[in-house]
Amino acid sequence: DFDDEDNYLGALAILGGSYSEGVDVSLISATVNSANAKFNGKNHSYIHNANLDIANAINIRANSSSFAKGDVLTDNQVGFASLFLTQISSYAGGDFGAYAENTAGKKIKGKSINLQNTYRARARAMSAQSGTGVSASAINAGVNVALANTQVTSSAGISGGDVEADPTSEEGDITVVLTGNARAIASFYEPKVSLSAAQLAVNYVEARLLDRQDAYITGANIIRANDISVLSSFNEADDGIGASAIIAGGGEGSGKSVNVSAYTINANTAIADVNSIVKARVENAAMNAAKKITVKTTGNAFAKSDYTGSDASLGLAAFGVFISKASTSGSFLAYIENGGQNITADALDVISDYQA
Repeated sequence: DFDDEDNYLGALAILGGSYSEGVDVSLISATVNSANAKFNGKNHSYIHNANLDIANAINIRANSSSFAKGDVLTDNQVGFASLFLTQISSYAGGDFGAYAENTAGKKIKGKSINLQNTYRARARAMSAQSGTGVSASAINAGVNVALANTQVTSSAGISGGDVEADPTSEEGDITVVLTGNARAIASFYEPKVSLSAAQLAVNYVEARLLDRQDAYITGANIIRANDISVLSSFNEADDGIGASAIIAGGGEGSGKSVNVSAYTINANTAIADVNSIVKARVENAAMNAAKKITVKTTGNAFAKSDYTGSDASLGLAAFGVFISKASTSGSFLAYIENGGQNITADALDVISDYQA
């Protein structure tokens, strides 16, 4: 879902062409043409080395968006007829945090203590093949490439010092909530000419989710609270594809190997990978909950690689050799590791719940 991307774009790069019918291709030929969009912002909300005694709730929140889009001017696809290499890339990164960090002797006290970090990351890289009215001899390029990655580092947590909420109040909870939603799409616009005329050697599309989430309570002394929760969710409310690499149309495989930056490929290739690491953890912390302690990760890790084509395409036969790889190589971790500190509660849940 990129429907609202124009309202949130942090980085936008667009590549246009210059070819038209009747122009000698040799006059506008090029070796490398690229559009690279990169967003890598920082948003932190925090308390550091503070003594606080607040009668009501203490809230620490960070809300962030990281959107990057690499694109081509689709109305000008004919401009790509003479390009040896068209590389479109988008990178949606960022450093987002909501946390309280104290040292021994410092204390945070409130009716309730809530830390919440929420972010969205979107990376889309769309390349294109040659436009209408271009002869087969003009469309003799080497490689088209589309790369889309999200790589957000996010955290929410409490570290060090004493922490106290009011367990006599229904609101007397301590909650740490980290919520991430990321999507990467790398693809091609469908060609405007029959693929029987296209002689592209190879197409390469790659979409990866490389996000890192860490919700934690570490090295702190939770004197008392009603419920204590450490929750980290990734794409939980989104049952769609997180990483999507789709080749839309392609040329006849040449069998030769072409070097594309750091890639050497000799076949049409689509790679989609969800390699995000999602953590909810308690380490070396003493905790006293009047009711329940919950440490939990939840979410989805869906990846898809495929090819598609319109009525103008030749189908899979037009791709020559086609390599498709979809994988989920990341991890969801929920755990408690204590170095002898006491943990007291009526109930304890440590849960990792995700689908891939």
